[in-house]
Amino acid sequence: MVFNAYHNSHDVFYREPFGAVTCGQKILFRLETFSTVPVETCFLRLWVKNQEVLIPLQLILDGVFSHTGSDDQVR
Repeated sequence: MVFNAYHNSHDVFYREPFGAVTCGQKILFRLETFSTVPVETCFLRLWVKNQEVLIPLQLILDGVFSHTGSDDQVR
């Protein structure tokens, strides 16, 4: 099985807006997967106050997962 994941924080397709944002500002985050086996589920894994937070990403294109949100969702 071959699996690769790709994210480029300098490309607005994968992260928008570019650069630092203020607290509460929404960010678009995308991850692209390349796999010999279909990928059906993907999570953004964060650590907040020493606790793991898993945010499900939505499949928007074949192999492309997306989430738009802010830090308000994980505080």
